[in-house]
Amino acid sequence: MADDQREAWPRRDNPWTITNTGKVHSNEWFEVEQNAVVRPDGSHGSYEVVRIRVLGVGILPIDAHGFVHMIGQWRLPLGRYSWEMPEGGAEDGETPLACAKRELKEETGLSAATWREVLTLDLSTSLTDEQAIIFIATDLEAGKPHLMTPKCSRIGTFISSTF
Repeated sequence: MADDQREAWPRRDNPWTITNTGKVHSNEWFEVEQNAVVRPDGSHGSYEVVRIRVLGVGILPIDAHGFVHMIGQWRLPLGRYSWEMPEGGAEDGETPLACAKRELKEETGLSAATWREVLTLDLSTSLTDEQAIIFIATDLEAGKPHLMTPKCSRIGTFISSTF
């Protein structure tokens, strides 16, 4: 969403009131906070929020034939494999583009000559403040992936519609 659209609902119009906030859990990736709130309908309750510590970065790598390269990983919360775009979290001080290049190489072995930032997302907005930036990578060159867990990761190529 563009910044001007975000400003269409200024913070002063927030229908929620937070009366108390406390940390429930914290680690290197995220923290969970518990908020005592007054809901928009006036009722009182608790609202837990997951605060993500890194910017998410995703890459949609599309080769010259229109194939999209994906990574399959076993995802414990889902209890199954999930086909996903290569993605990861930006390190402290790392630009989103540098992160995208690193993650694409690590997860698929691919490098790209052309990069285009196409989307900024707020993810799982009822639960978390996680944000992600998505890139399209083209003019791909193959290399060797550096899968962190090869026993539970797969690389797949899927046909896409014309871009």
